[in-house]
Amino acid sequence: MCVPVSLSVSVYCGLRPFSSRVVGGADAVEGEWPWQASLQISGRHICGGALVSAQWVVSAAHCFYDDGFFSPSVWTVYLGKLHLYGNSQTEEAIRVSHIHLHHYYDDETHDYDVALLRLLRPVWSGTLAHPVFDGRFPLDISGYHQLFGYQHSSKYLLKNTHTE
Repeated sequence: MCVPVSLSVSVYCGLRPFSSRVVGGADAVEGEWPWQASLQISGRHICGGALVSAQWVVSAAHCFYDDGFFSPSVWTVYLGKLHLYGNSQTEEAIRVSHIHLHHYYDDETHDYDVALLRLLRPVWSGTLAHPVFDGRFPLDISGYHQLFGYQHSSKYLLKNTHTE
């Protein structure tokens, strides 16, 4: 049972303190993160996302909140991309048809910071891109978290990292 020591102290039982420290890391290999999406405007990476079905990507609402970024027509979603810059035969580029921000999203507190993007067409079944929850890959539901993103020092190569 958690009991606050004083009224001015917040106690969160069972929660690890947040850490932004990234530890270790290794280059990802092609197809290792098939749900990872790069959301781009005019060839420039703006935000990341995850493919959750053949035609839907989840991302953060703050990426689309500005007027210039809310129009679906300015966005292209890249899937199967290992190197952030440059093209390969394993990647797929799909335009966005709709952007749905969580209706409780608060741009000051970033509460409910989630958005869904409907792709103009479904992902081709022959590509490396697959939804994150399609049963092909085990989900880590322990307290250990895997992060991935593009790292500047490795020529924008997709990286595997761990947090502690």
